[in-house]
Amino acid sequence: MNQGIVRENREYCVLPFLKAKRSVLLRRIHRIYVLIQKSEQREGRSFEKTSVLGMAPKVKVTSEMIIGAAMDFVEQNGYDALTVRQVAQCLSCSTQPIYSCFSNMDDLKAEVCRVSREKCLSALFDGVSMDDFLCSLSKSLLKFALEKPKLFRSVFVMPYSGRLDLFAEIKKRYSIGDIFGAQGRMYDLSEADVRRVVDKALYFALGYAVALTGEGRSEFTEDMSDFLDGTVRELVSGFFLSCGY
Repeated sequence: MNQGIVRENREYCVLPFLKAKRSVLLRRIHRIYVLIQKSEQREGRSFEKTSVLGMAPKVKVTSEMIIGAAMDFVEQNGYDALTVRQVAQCLSCSTQPIYSCFSNMDDLKAEVCRVSREKCLSALFDGVSMDDFLCSLSKSLLKFALEKPKLFRSVFVMPYSGRLDLFAEIKKRYSIGDIFGAQGRMYDLSEADVRRVVDKALYFALGYAVALTGEGRSEFTEDMSDFLDGTVRELVSGFFLSCGY
C-alpha cells in the first residue's frame, strides 16, 4: 500500500520534469534546424524541410544551373527584367552563390547573352534548306521569333552586347554558292554584293517578325511563308538584274 503511494508520488514529480526537458530539447533541435537552413542557403545549397536526422542531400548551385535559370527567365520575361534576385528566386537560393560564380550582374548578362545567341543561331540554321537558302533562312528566323518572342527581341531588337552580325555567322558556315545555289555559282560575285542582298532579305524578315510579334502573333502560317518566299525571291532577282546578270 505504502509502496504504491510512493510510486505514484515519484511519477507525479518526474513527469513535469520530463515534459520540461522535452520542451527544451525540441527548442534546441529547432534552433539547430534554423542554423543549418541558413548555412545551406548562404552556401547556395537547397534545403528541404525534413527531420534533422533525415536531411535531404545537399545540392550545390553551379554556374550551369544559374545560366539555365537565367535563360528560362529571359525567355519568359526578357533581358530588361533579369536581376540576380530573380535568378536566385528561380533557384530557391540566396544571391550569394550567384555572386560566387559571377562577380557582377554585367558578367552574368554577358554570359546569358552569349548562350542566347548560340541557342538562337542553332535554331535558325537547323531550319535551313540548301535548296532555297535565303527563303528558308528567312522563314526559320520568323518561326523562331513567333515561338520565342522575348528571346528574339532580346537578341535581335534590343541586344545587350551589340548587334548580331548574321552575315558573318552565315559566312562561317556557308559559301556564296550555298546562298544563291546554281545561279550564284555561275557568276564571280563580290562579298560586298552578296552581303547587300543577304542583308536586305534578312532585314525584311526581321522587320516582318517584329511587326508580327508586336501584334501578339505566335503561329507560323502558310500565308506568312508564301509572303516571305515571294518577297525574298524578288529581292534576289532584283539583285542579279541590278548587277547586270
